[in-house]
Amino acid sequence: MTASARSNATHVAVLGNQRLYRLGLCRLVDSIPRVRVVDDQPLTLPALTQVLRNTPDLLVIDLGGGTHDNLKLIARIAHVMGSTPMVLITGEACAGCLMALTRLSVYSILSTWADRDELIEAIARAKRAEQYVSRDLVIPTPDESGHSAPDFDRLSPRQQQILEFIARGTGIGEIAKHLGVSVKTVETHRARARVLLGLKDINALRIYAIKAVQMRDSAAATSP
Repeated sequence: MTASARSNATHVAVLGNQRLYRLGLCRLVDSIPRVRVVDDQPLTLPALTQVLRNTPDLLVIDLGGGTHDNLKLIARIAHVMGSTPMVLITGEACAGCLMALTRLSVYSILSTWADRDELIEAIARAKRAEQYVSRDLVIPTPDESGHSAPDFDRLSPRQQQILEFIARGTGIGEIAKHLGVSVKTVETHRARARVLLGLKDINALRIYAIKAVQMRDSAAATSP
């Protein structure tokens, strides 16, 4: 990589406690065009001091286990790193964790079985502050969402638009500003969408929205 290419590259720090896997992940990330690994460290809070010195544009974090048990650690890392976007690699992800992770600047969640193409997509989405979740990680159960295959066709265009914002972690006040309407109007559309879809609460609607947008984007990416 030339000096000019290095200066234009996205600087990535890789965190993970399994050293051999972390080194392999570094090589994989470094092989992506216009992406450069500037640091790799164990997944510990003290190691973040070194990471901060290199001012990475993005973090790639290998949890080496499930997401739910590591939420507090991710929250502390997010507090230290500020708004630096994160790509999380995990063996499992509870659907109920997704909104919490999005608020912590974790925009991409990959399974440990993800390939290079999926890693490239995840990094690109995280840089744009867009959510990406591996298909084999997010499968809402009937008691979480009431739907195994979300379908926006039953919703009005405005309801669909609001659910797209919800899926990306946008707060209700920000949605109202984006659409030029009152918070009350957004709340009304959200409530009507929830009732129409037969979802029990707002959290179920959020999970539904995440899955529906993910499925729509995947379909668009594979269509001719």
